[in-house]
Amino acid sequence: MPFPYEVMLAICELIYSSPDGWHHLLPLLVVNSFMSDVALTVLWQELPSPAPLLHLMPEQVVERHLHPNGNWRYTFSWLPSPCQLDRVDLYAPRIRTIVARPGCLSVEAVDILISIFLCHASRSDAPLLPHLTYLRLADSSSPLLKILPYIINSGFQTLILPDLYGHSQPVLSRVLSTLPSLRNLAWLELGQPIRHLVRNIHLFPTLRSLKVPLIEDMQPIFMHPSLLHLMVVIYGQVYLPPNTPNFHHPLLSFGIAFRGSFMNGLQDNEAFTTALIVLRGFQVPCEQLNISLFYQLSGVALGEFLNSLAALPNPSAVSLFSASDLTHFSVTVHTFVPCNVPPLELNKIAPLYPFSLTHIDLGCFNMCAFDDADLLSLSLALPQIESLFLGCSRYWSTPPRASLAGVSSLLLHCRVLSNLGLVFNCSLDTLDLNLLPVNKLLNTLTVGVTPPYNDVAVATFFARSLPNLTDVYVEPTNSNIFEPNYITHDHFLRLTYWQNILHRRSYLPDDDLYL
Repeated sequence: MPFPYEVMLAICELIYSSPDGWHHLLPLLVVNSFMSDVALTVLWQELPSPAPLLHLMPEQVVERHLHPNGNWRYTFSWLPSPCQLDRVDLYAPRIRTIVARPGCLSVEAVDILISIFLCHASRSDAPLLPHLTYLRLADSSSPLLKILPYIINSGFQTLILPDLYGHSQPVLSRVLSTLPSLRNLAWLELGQPIRHLVRNIHLFPTLRSLKVPLIEDMQPIFMHPSLLHLMVVIYGQVYLPPNTPNFHHPLLSFGIAFRGSFMNGLQDNEAFTTALIVLRGFQVPCEQLNISLFYQLSGVALGEFLNSLAALPNPSAVSLFSASDLTHFSVTVHTFVPCNVPPLELNKIAPLYPFSLTHIDLGCFNMCAFDDADLLSLSLALPQIESLFLGCSRYWSTPPRASLAGVSSLLLHCRVLSNLGLVFNCSLDTLDLNLLPVNKLLNTLTVGVTPPYNDVAVATFFARSLPNLTDVYVEPTNSNIFEPNYITHDHFLRLTYWQNILHRRSYLPDDDLYL
């Protein structure tokens, strides 16, 4: 009995998600029509551009030449007849997501695609890409901007646009005219179009997530009945309302993002000061607060911000911002972080303790100075924490002070901890491997610049304290690397060491090890 289509589709999607998974799907194209249809659905559901559609056109309509630099060149001969669009009509409905990459589409390819879209529109009222629900453009110079008005359809759910400059008005008109069922929208351009969009935000009743520049009048956004997630982007001048705005309902999350043009020539704590001004001025009620910096700020500036955040009034009205309502708090950094940033001390994040936080992400700040006593203090103050990321997202030149004993304190006192990222050294200190707490909720661990050594002890710790751990991650590869003084900057090599430690658990005997 053959597999149901949905089961086979789920299997192929799982294969595709693995490294180079698309290679493993190619043989399925020649098995039979059923397997070929499933494989094609997976292979075509996410593309960097609609350019593959050009390769479905007859050669006499669209000539294709592979340039020595690896890019395709296209020449358009004449408009296709309806029958010459048959293969395009067969494959185009499979496209559900376009995540554009820089240089993924040439100018001549765009012109040909527009001709194909117009030709299709002349004989059918249905869009050529009827199932496209997610579109993300790479930058404001993307050639995809020219065909964007042709591919927006009424089924759109997520639209993420960069700074559009002169292209914004036709795009906005198309978005508003089709009244798409958008659930997520990121519109990052200043000027009149964004004001027009904000005034007409009520035309998108299904909108759940919105990212827009901060402008003078945000009231239509605040009164949107379905909006749950809002991120405002600050480029330069901060616009504040003359009176505290009204809100239809509290938001699930509110974010403040700073762009590079705002940061030029500012003092170290100016972004945090501006964030406080926005919080005081708009009083956005929310459960999650996210601050996105354009470049790294010091731990001192972060500590001052947290102190000021804790000192804000805590009104009882649910329609106003109150730090006591926060469950999630994060500060991320857009650009790379120098590895010589001074480490943060525990007292800088202590103002967070009185809040009912279940999720904290400070992975972009140097936490290498935290020792076992600090982690014990933190775990006692935040026993309800479910997700905790401290200093694990960048490469630091400071050796971590906390040992496995500090990690054990977190596992012992934070019983619902399910996501953890922190830096530590792999020494045991006074830790007794026979008396370890057990956490079965954690299946991934982000260790950042934690040096991988003492492999038998660490493998034993993982086997006994984290029996369901399946993956260990180091800091992202885009960190700013300088010549290290205690740990190799070879990202792949350290990751391999950690994977070896993780795999070593299966070879450990059940009885006590002599370490």
